[in-house]
Amino acid sequence: MKYIVKRILQMIPSVLLVLLITFTLSRIVPGDPARMMAGEQAPEEAVERIREEMGLNDPIPKQFVDYVGDVLHGDLGTAWHTGKPVTYDFAMRFPASLELALCALLLAVLIGIPVGIYAASKKDSAADHVSRVVTLLGTSVPVFWLGFMLIYLLYAKYDLIPAPIGRISDNIYPPTQITGLYLLDSLLTGDMIAFKSALSHILLPAICLSFGSLAVISRMTRSNMIEVLNLDYIRTARSKGIKERQVVGKHGLRNILVPVMTVIGAQLGGLIGNAVVVETIFNWPGVGSYITQSILQTDYAPVQAFTVVSVLIYMAINLILDILYAVVDPRITYN
Repeated sequence: MKYIVKRILQMIPSVLLVLLITFTLSRIVPGDPARMMAGEQAPEEAVERIREEMGLNDPIPKQFVDYVGDVLHGDLGTAWHTGKPVTYDFAMRFPASLELALCALLLAVLIGIPVGIYAASKKDSAADHVSRVVTLLGTSVPVFWLGFMLIYLLYAKYDLIPAPIGRISDNIYPPTQITGLYLLDSLLTGDMIAFKSALSHILLPAICLSFGSLAVISRMTRSNMIEVLNLDYIRTARSKGIKERQVVGKHGLRNILVPVMTVIGAQLGGLIGNAVVVETIFNWPGVGSYITQSILQTDYAPVQAFTVVSVLIYMAINLILDILYAVVDPRITYN
């Protein structure tokens, strides 16, 4: 418990630094939010009135102190391009982003780890070379290009999937909201029609979002497994006649869980950033597309809030991983 409290206290300076950086950057980028809100043809008096209401005429240090105070009270500001509080917009859109990120991570883990293990156990074979080429492509291909290619091949050219727009088909009612996650809610309520539609809509953006993470997880799993399989205790297990599947799955996998978990946690944090691009390409109604709209409208508050929330999520992921390390490996202790 002391370790957890210590880690949380260590997060405070980092969060304040992020607040300062994002606040400063949002004030020096080109564009006048007051002018954007009033309109290009609005008189200067109207623009000045809006600027005063938004506090943009106050000294920069005062603006920052006011902003930090609002954040501490749970007020992330108001998105003027929607006319609603940022917390409300986030609450409405976050379930869509969470569902997409979880599906992408699930694909990356369920495919990446087995591929990495198999490639390591068949080192220098044809399957190993193919997996290395695929992982190289996964870490090199831009996510926006992959998204456009998937839409072109699977929808525009061969019509294998429904229109990759939104979370569910227009002619199908969303499932009764319980968690906000369409796939889970449709299963909980037994609405299989909504489940099939939601699954068909999320599959393509989830594949696109997961491809880079899948490649990294597979690559790191392979390299760590190769190292472990060359250790003495593995050779001893093999000499005792233990089946190769048990040697790899039981003795080898257990000892690479910590580094693999570290990579998975880092990739989950990376999915948050990539979701901005993927959600925009597939018109996914999540936080990512909302942030893109905010940037185009020179709306400071949502961008600042997204940065802060992303940092908090990333820090929480690292803290949870540190706790899980001691669970999967009893040799790890924290003072």
